[in-house]
Amino acid sequence: MDADLAAVEAALAWLYLPGMAAHRAPAPRHRWLAVVSSLRAHLPPSVWPQALRHDNLWEEALLLDSLPPVPAAPPFGGAWALTGASPVFPARWLQYLAHRCPPAFWAQGPALAAAAQCVSVVGSRQLGPADIDLATSVGWALARAGYVVASGGALGADTAAVLGVGAQRGSTAQAIEVLPHGLALGVTTWSGSVPRPGVLRLSASAPTARFTAPSAIERNTLLYTLGLATVVVRCQHDTGGTWSGATSALRRRLGPVFVFHDDANFARCGADMRAAAAALVARGATPVRDIDTLLAGLSALAAQPYHGLGPQRQASLFA
Repeated sequence: MDADLAAVEAALAWLYLPGMAAHRAPAPRHRWLAVVSSLRAHLPPSVWPQALRHDNLWEEALLLDSLPPVPAAPPFGGAWALTGASPVFPARWLQYLAHRCPPAFWAQGPALAAAAQCVSVVGSRQLGPADIDLATSVGWALARAGYVVASGGALGADTAAVLGVGAQRGSTAQAIEVLPHGLALGVTTWSGSVPRPGVLRLSASAPTARFTAPSAIERNTLLYTLGLATVVVRCQHDTGGTWSGATSALRRRLGPVFVFHDDANFARCGADMRAAAAALVARGATPVRDIDTLLAGLSALAAQPYHGLGPQRQASLFA
């Protein structure tokens, strides 16, 4: 990384990462793309506060006045900042969410290659053994096919898919967990996220921040716009975070959605989960009966010159 880019990333982390400066709140997000443009246009960094004031970015200028010459140590071990100025920041977030995307994340784990192709996997926290096995097999198969598996860090389907990626021993398979809470929070009754080899954990919250509903809504939008498509393993009908996230993503056209429907385990699912799968298909999700069908659908998507959102559409995180 060149010195200029490193300086821009340090400035973004100082401005926008919750918990980076414990004595104050982060800068408001909605102007962060304008801030990046101004920083890149005006070097060296010593002139940035003056340049931001010239561009009517007064609040950000005031905060950069207090930027330390050497960035502060992370609030807990192994953390680093992934910002919107990084070459490995997910391009789809910038393309489809633009200024509505969090400008900086706390990160823990290995950075991903800029060209990494992601597929998100989500599902209910309350799954029987057969459906846990299905979610694990989905993660394993996606990793074997060369995809980076992204998930939301919850117990159940999310954790099982990531563990399936980890079962690819001897490979360079990786996974991403986009979390609705801080990295330092630890495992709770609703979260299965713990540091694992090969897993990049991302959080737009302060390191010790607890789960909140707005953070979960934001996390869902980030997952559904992150990659090639999103796979819903199972969800409950008309209730729960997976149902809410999937129906919202379909309504807002955040990207292609696949859902397991009429598969080998389908008859053994609860009636609410069978109803949920049928309802998601009725709303525009693509049904898949097995993993081979899923992989074929993903390959067809990847071969298209364009997939996902409409070319002029930008998604709000909370719409």
